[in-house]
Amino acid sequence: MMIKFLPRGICSPVLILALFSSSLQANTLLDSYQQALAQDSDFQAARYQLEASQELLPQSRAVLLPTVNLSADAALVHGKLGDRISDYDNNSLTLSIAQPLYQYRAGALLDQAKATVSQAEVEFAAAQQNLILRLAEAYFAILSAQDQLNYANAEQKAIAQQLAQAQQRFEVGLIAITDVKEAQARYDLAIAQKIVAQQQLGTRREALYVMTQTRVAPLHSLQETMPLTPPEPTEVESWVSEAEQHNLFYQAQRLATQAVQKNIEVARSGHYPSLDLLASYRRQENGGGFLRGINETSSLTLQFNLPLYAGGAVQSQLRQAEALYNASRQQLTKTRRSTQQQSRDAYFGVLAAIAQVKALKQALRSTQSGFEATQAGFDVGTRSAIEVLLAQREVHRAQRDYQTARYDYVLNTLRLKQAVGRLHENDLKQINHWLH
Repeated sequence: MMIKFLPRGICSPVLILALFSSSLQANTLLDSYQQALAQDSDFQAARYQLEASQELLPQSRAVLLPTVNLSADAALVHGKLGDRISDYDNNSLTLSIAQPLYQYRAGALLDQAKATVSQAEVEFAAAQQNLILRLAEAYFAILSAQDQLNYANAEQKAIAQQLAQAQQRFEVGLIAITDVKEAQARYDLAIAQKIVAQQQLGTRREALYVMTQTRVAPLHSLQETMPLTPPEPTEVESWVSEAEQHNLFYQAQRLATQAVQKNIEVARSGHYPSLDLLASYRRQENGGGFLRGINETSSLTLQFNLPLYAGGAVQSQLRQAEALYNASRQQLTKTRRSTQQQSRDAYFGVLAAIAQVKALKQALRSTQSGFEATQAGFDVGTRSAIEVLLAQREVHRAQRDYQTARYDYVLNTLRLKQAVGRLHENDLKQINHWLH
């Protein structure tokens, strides 16, 4: 075991964490996504935000519907007329109904609510896409950290073997003491690098735990047979055009701008008249006085109201709404440009990752061949132990870079699909087939 190479008292909590994590069950990407759907705070907040926004529709429609009020009061009246004192009850019951017939403001508020609800629905869909991407990024960040720890373990083991061989060769006079000291220094450095790799792996597992509230390790890794498929269509501007039409963040901002534009009409409605139909029924019971008895009255009123002047408040609200609309338009332009950049970056990122994977696969073969040649030279005395260690480090770096490029290909593919609004759970299912 690697524990015997660790100096006494070094980083035992990290080692305990690594040993504890190794006992947990493996988890697929799709498993983690299903857990995140139920546990991720950002996604749940987006869900409740959608529910809150949807309540704007019944609230804005309520302004156009009738309102019914029932009021009652009871009074004990103490009266005095000359020397005569009387006490009696005075009770009343009133039922009133109001039905708006014409309110421009209510219609404008309803249109604004519809745009706001549509915006919230698109934002919720965008939040789900964002969850898919964040989950994949967290998942592959752990895989990358696992790879780094595996390489650190392998390098420490290889350096330990080289150090033992160097000590044996020094004892029989085949090499100088400097080779032994160089190997010892590299071994000490490998221990430090392993500690850093363990800490990084723990940190990235915690990031996934925040999203899923489930501790899992190790995760399934990518198969070597994973296909590398370039984007189709092959023209980047086709992807940019699709992003401008279907990117969810851009759509949400466009709907937000429409909602702000409707607010101009809401502000302008402060100048418009309103017409309401009012109906009421009142029953009053008097126990004394000149109106003693039961009185019943009913009325049907057509009420017209025309605002003439409100101290300049309506004009100020209108100027404010127009300024907010112009600000929202600028934000929409920014979002459109950002969407274009996102789609281009993801498109070229996919192509670059494919090229890197192919190049690094060949580089891995070359570094492996170089290491084997250097090891053979060391065995016959023509190469030093340091040269062997350097050659082996190049192999480990090539392995790390090769795996990183494969992860970049997967993530950039997801980013490209998010940019054009195509990212769905099925994309995670496809990637899940590439894991083992």
